Amino acid sequence: MAAKLRIHLGAVQSLNYGVPKLRIFLGAVQVLWSDEIYWGCDFSAASSFEVSLNVLTGTMPFLWRPQSPLTETLEWLTNILSSKDGSLQRICLRQAPRQQFKFPLFIETDQEQAALDATLFSWQKQTWSLPIWPEMVLHTATITADDTVISVDTTNADFRDLGLAVIWQSRTQAEIIYIGTVAEDSLTLSSPVQNTFTGRKLIMPCRTAQMNAPVTRQIHSSGPAMIEAFFAVKDNVLLTGYTPPVTYKGLPVLTEATAVDPTQRKSSDGDTVVTDYETGDFQYFSDSEFNVRLQSHLFYNDTKAATWQFRLFLHSLYGRQGTVYIPTHKNDLSLAEGFGASDTSFNIVNIGLADNMGVNDLRTDLAFIFPDGTQLYREITGIVESGTEEIISIDSDLDIAVEPGDCIICFLDKVCLAADDVELIWTRAHENRCELDWQAVKA
Repeated sequence: MAAKLRIHLGAVQSLNYGVPKLRIFLGAVQVLWSDEIYWGCDFSAASSFEVSLNVLTGTMPFLWRPQSPLTETLEWLTNILSSKDGSLQRICLRQAPRQQFKFPLFIETDQEQAALDATLFSWQKQTWSLPIWPEMVLHTATITADDTVISVDTTNADFRDLGLAVIWQSRTQAEIIYIGTVAEDSLTLSSPVQNTFTGRKLIMPCRTAQMNAPVTRQIHSSGPAMIEAFFAVKDNVLLTGYTPPVTYKGLPVLTEATAVDPTQRKSSDGDTVVTDYETGDFQYFSDSEFNVRLQSHLFYNDTKAATWQFRLFLHSLYGRQGTVYIPTHKNDLSLAEGFGASDTSFNIVNIGLADNMGVNDLRTDLAFIFPDGTQLYREITGIVESGTEEIISIDSDLDIAVEPGDCIICFLDKVCLAADDVELIWTRAHENRCELDWQAVKA
């Protein structure tokens, strides 16, 4: 005997959303036992209508197309305990980052603004099906009503089994579709497409979301309005599968130098507190051995694959819990003379490393960056002053002879994110910029 459901409807409300729509309020669900599984619903209406409410999810699609730039925020929740010697215990408290969007909208006509107002009147407090515009895919083949398979490139995007997607041609020509399974070149639907779509259209994943801030509007004297809508995603998941192209000591290395726009930010904080009675002398002191050192890194991603790999990379960090290595890409150490392929020490121009830094637990590694892109990484084992030079010892040879000017020798810092929130600025689909601050951590 198969289980069945009877849905008791408490009310049906008509919505004005382009064409008449229905909102169905569910009063109760009753389990029936029968030989077959079926769904039933009886109603009558004076004229034909179209139901745009996602009955399976109880959400309203937000079909207004955003303007550029669109802002996405990923936010973790990391608990950090620090010790005097610079050791950090970092625990990620969220299984997946909180995902939020700011949609800037340009709505030209009074009627379109009124349509948005009408929708917000009933749905601003409710749950939306939110198209993920940065992951949209252009589709040109005909999609016919009753199709259950759509041929589309789903790679490098967050299409999910049993999830939602949207076919979009305009705000009034769009349809939420229900995914059964995802393949790299197709979506198999759990229910057929209801409408026929021809020509150019967009297909993109949908997330369920709620508005988490007021919808603001700047109305021009000529009539058009600039609107900002804010959404917090309810069904974000942790994305896995990131494989770093280069690793050192088991951690990813960010091999590309930061883009500079127009400068790179760096800071060193003594991590001090002050004793000051404001009537005379004062005293700064610190309970930590090392300064808090921060550096920014600006990422540009301009392809579908690059933006997806960057997203996987961000998820792999678990907020401030994960660590990576970053070369400074500056000529930090200047060779005083060449050294051989089997040498494990070399002489540099004296910059006071022996007197002021020495071998320590915070800044322990070097990167040798050659013009052809080759990067070699070694651990510092000794720093000794020798007159106008300093002798740097490393844990193993480079297996290549190096003369002054052959490569950049710079520090390789182990870092974690300095903050839990990451902001992605999307200039268009599959193209974003992201500036992150990194904090040096103990090796």
